[in-house]
Amino acid sequence: MFLSVSVRDESGQPGVGTVQFTIMGGTTFQVPQTLVDGVAEVEFGSTSFGPEPGQETVDPYFQLPPGFDIGALFVPADPLVQAPSSGRADLTITPATPTVSGGWGGDVVSLPVGGTIELKAVVSAPPVEGSYTLLDPTGSVDFYLGGVLVASAPLVQDSTQPDGVSGASALATSQTAGEQKLEIVYSGDTNYSAARSGSFPGPPFTQAPGPSPELASTGTDSGAGLFAGSVAAGVVLGGLGLVLLRRGDKRRRLS
Repeated sequence: MFLSVSVRDESGQPGVGTVQFTIMGGTTFQVPQTLVDGVAEVEFGSTSFGPEPGQETVDPYFQLPPGFDIGALFVPADPLVQAPSSGRADLTITPATPTVSGGWGGDVVSLPVGGTIELKAVVSAPPVEGSYTLLDPTGSVDFYLGGVLVASAPLVQDSTQPDGVSGASALATSQTAGEQKLEIVYSGDTNYSAARSGSFPGPPFTQAPGPSPELASTGTDSGAGLFAGSVAAGVVLGGLGLVLLRRGDKRRRLS
């Protein structure tokens, strides 16, 4: 956002001179600004530009308490024509509400109950007008599957994302069969309020198949111990000992 001041004399003529902005009862903010048609403004946000190129600094007032006062002191170019004057106003800053989204990693179609899956979250600062360097959200996120807390993880800044975007990931399991709704809750920090994602479908968890029965070998040798069947399409889950084949007429030896 911008701090702006308009200076007019009693006859309505624009002020000619400079304005020094102040914060919290008199602390100077930026260098004096020259009035243009009686108006001056400075950028007040996550970035404040220094008096010279290369002297840009992070605005120390961006993380002030929610309410404080700002002021402006007018110094006329010709004190015989216009007199010095000043004014003040109260400014309230509230934490921004970020957007929380997420999903899960990989091309997972389904998982057995007790299987492990990587859950992901992205916390993004709300869009703002103007030129700002947005602070990255910090804090942590909680992952819920079917309303049950299954994992928590700290937010980290992703160098591949623009400013104001942080992410988190965690491994989680579920002991409940069926599609589990995924919801992500962000803790909030100094600059951003707590927020949560919408509830959206997560991966379905399925009961693992029971052990195959032992079939005795009878009859002729060519068909002994073999059966034909159609098995469901699925995925290979490393470390779980479960291999689902694509649907088709597959033959499998039972042992």
